[in-house]
Amino acid sequence: MSIALLALGNLLAINTNPTGPLRVPYCLEHAGKLTLLDAAGKPKLVLELGETKALGLDSNGSRAGFLRGQDLWSVFFVPEAKPVQVAKSVLEWSWAPTGPRLAFRTSRGLHTWNAGIPAEPPVFLGPSQAFDWSHDGNRLLSFAPASNGGKIEIYSLDGGKTRTILEGHAATRVAWAPNGRRFAFLKPVLGKPGVSNLIVGTLGSSSLKNVLKEVKGELRWSPDSRRILVSGAGSGWVVDPSQPSSLKLPTTLPANLAWLSGNKLVGIRGNRVERWDLTSSPLKSTTILTVEPTPSRTAILHRTPDLELDNSLLAEDPFKDLGRPKPGSLNLRGYIDQADPYEDRVTMMVSMIRQPDGREQFIPRPIPVKLTVPPGAKQIGTDLPLRVLDLVFDQEIEIQVSATKINDRDVYPIRWAFFPTWDEEGYEDLKNFPKLTGELNYIWRQAVDTKVVVPMVLPTTDSRVKFQDWWMASRGGGTRKHIGQDLMGPKMATAVACFDGVISLGRDRGNAGHTITLKNRSGWTAQYYHMNNDTPGSDDGRGGDTYAFAPGIVNGSRVVAGQLIGWIGDSGNAEGTGPHIHFELWYEPRRVVVNAYASLKAARRLKHPRYPDPAPFLQPAATEQRTDGIVTSFDPASRDLRLIKLATIVPGKAPQVSLKPEWDRWNIEKSQIRVRRPDATAVRAEEVRPGMPITLLTPRQDPHKPRIVALDSR
Repeated sequence: MSIALLALGNLLAINTNPTGPLRVPYCLEHAGKLTLLDAAGKPKLVLELGETKALGLDSNGSRAGFLRGQDLWSVFFVPEAKPVQVAKSVLEWSWAPTGPRLAFRTSRGLHTWNAGIPAEPPVFLGPSQAFDWSHDGNRLLSFAPASNGGKIEIYSLDGGKTRTILEGHAATRVAWAPNGRRFAFLKPVLGKPGVSNLIVGTLGSSSLKNVLKEVKGELRWSPDSRRILVSGAGSGWVVDPSQPSSLKLPTTLPANLAWLSGNKLVGIRGNRVERWDLTSSPLKSTTILTVEPTPSRTAILHRTPDLELDNSLLAEDPFKDLGRPKPGSLNLRGYIDQADPYEDRVTMMVSMIRQPDGREQFIPRPIPVKLTVPPGAKQIGTDLPLRVLDLVFDQEIEIQVSATKINDRDVYPIRWAFFPTWDEEGYEDLKNFPKLTGELNYIWRQAVDTKVVVPMVLPTTDSRVKFQDWWMASRGGGTRKHIGQDLMGPKMATAVACFDGVISLGRDRGNAGHTITLKNRSGWTAQYYHMNNDTPGSDDGRGGDTYAFAPGIVNGSRVVAGQLIGWIGDSGNAEGTGPHIHFELWYEPRRVVVNAYASLKAARRLKHPRYPDPAPFLQPAATEQRTDGIVTSFDPASRDLRLIKLATIVPGKAPQVSLKPEWDRWNIEKSQIRVRRPDATAVRAEEVRPGMPITLLTPRQDPHKPRIVALDSR
């Protein structure tokens, strides 16, 4: 017997209209019969379904989904209803928080199906090993394996393109906060099967926070987006990512838990539905419903809809104080779909239009609107100008434009924009890094006429790369100014980090092409545009990440000055001008760009890229060599390992960094596979996956018979 819980309390009324579907807060299955219960636990309708499992109600309480074996079915709550088979061999599934859609995962990947149109077949979205719905039911957060270790993506169901928000990490579970700005995932711990660390990130930010180590279970955000519930068989935690400690739940709590409010949980134990108050010490429970007969196994518990929540702790609307637009203007709310920093062009998916009289038009299927960021555009809530660089993919935003109506053809200049900022990292006073203070002389948009030298190394080690001062040169037929410096050189010439910092990557960003953003803790940021997008010896535009960015460089990578980060190319609008890096220096605390020429002239030119040793405790013996790389494939059966090389280390010599993509293969059948840490925990062959950093110690006379194979999980 299993119970599905939709909502608690008496807010959701039972629909007794005999011509329409029944809406209920509970349903239970016993001996092949599905019984629908009202808020008092009284039966309202019985449906003959046969033996089921993984029972769940949709957000309206008018449909149920369930598994027969591994096949997914759905049933509408009307008398003599006949179940509809949705898909076979389903691994995981869930209803959307709003509407009649459900998502499910098979061995092929992630699919969606609209129960409101049962004759329509499911829609395939793409590969997936874990997923979660957005709060509005229009998008899905999904993890899928990839050559760089894995990626967390957002699949859009409203016409927007798929976005990658995190790369280089593996995940067994993902969860998307109701405010749409935070996400969490369980990252497997290498060498400890079934155990994961809880990681929290923010959309639009490359920073991640490890908030809980070595846990198991399911993930659920609280309705106020402040806490995360991690619950599994015999264990559970409640975590606030902003706090240093977590609340360990007693083992007496039900294994299947869900949030009722920001500080209350609900679960099913035995034949009782219980509410647990997290503010009480010790934790106390209240039985709010008893059902008969007693379930023979623990029930499946699904999320509750917003109308049943304690609204006092729901996330506050960050846009509530923006008010009405002026006559002749419109406020548009939605999220960023595309941004071209080179041309100051933006595409926004608009889901709400606010009129000067206060009327709000909500758009169920957001429409694309083209925007530009003119001089004088402001960022509400700060004294800073608005830049395209400030707008990131999938960022929730409200803007004001001078228009009385909009369409998807015209381009609208932004007057001001407001977007919530979350978990921003502060800047530090670093020795030798200048600060821009006082009044600045603006000469074009965010460009300032300031004589400043930022300490750095030249952004390339290739002696063939040349540059001269192109600051403020005319571009676009006189429509814009050149606010960077062009470092001209051959395709696949090295690009290195000009200072220490954190990496953010951009792909196909309009005229900028493939891009690298490098942020230093001092507030100085370097922009690299036109990274290579071709396979060597061609101009095919099919090079992908492999020939644009150095191995192991992903969003969030921390690099040191002089480290190889990518290769020069002609992506974007550089096709007609020759391969080069368009290089810019921005001072983020003031949101201004400065002439980088003086800094480039003063920069030290390195002969070879620097290589930060990821495993100084693993040094080769006198007769050995060490190879560092990134796993590209591994067959556990044959122990055939392939990798892309980062560096080769021989005793007494400097690391030899691979200046171009270089692949190699090993058979590691008789080698010890271990974690790349001093504790040297053993690793099962099944845990090795693409994207893992790897170190091999091998005899120099026989370099393809490694003695030690050590791996990182990133």
